[in-house]
Amino acid sequence: MRHGASPILGKASPAEVPPIFSAGHKAAWAIFRFGPEHPKVYDGMQFPLQAQEEFWKQMVANWNATLPQPNPTVPALSQLAQKLGSTILISHSQSGIYPFQTAAISPQGVAAIVSIEPGGCPTGELQTYLNIPTLVLFGDYVDLSPRWAPRLKQCRAYADAMKKLGGKTELVVLPEIGIKGN
Repeated sequence: MRHGASPILGKASPAEVPPIFSAGHKAAWAIFRFGPEHPKVYDGMQFPLQAQEEFWKQMVANWNATLPQPNPTVPALSQLAQKLGSTILISHSQSGIYPFQTAAISPQGVAAIVSIEPGGCPTGELQTYLNIPTLVLFGDYVDLSPRWAPRLKQCRAYADAMKKLGGKTELVVLPEIGIKGN
């Protein structure tokens, strides 16, 4: 039994609880790129601000630090992709890296990857991804965000490296192709 854990409830002591990130509305304003800070809005931002109360309801805490290591989601996803075969793995934000980690375990069954504004893209050994068509997609104001700009930079480096290796990876930043307000 862990030091400080309750033998009856099995709860960890406060010192053993991992950090859980959760943003309030003012911090989320910048994280979701409505504007640089609350209540400033980026020019051309199209989110209907009258709907922001509904938007806030879908916010969730980042529980990744609480997951067992290694993360059981990734091997389970790999097993499922292998079982189903010809699977397109689609991810967003916190889960953005999961399809890449899944393919790194085994590319078998992974037909394609679509990662929408991932928290990061693969670095290092990239051979595993050469035959997996991949789309990495970003929306507006990413380059203006201290939180998101490094992620985009990392994904650009990944896409460039994959193209040099002959991979089938596309990185699309919507405003760069004329689609704005996302």
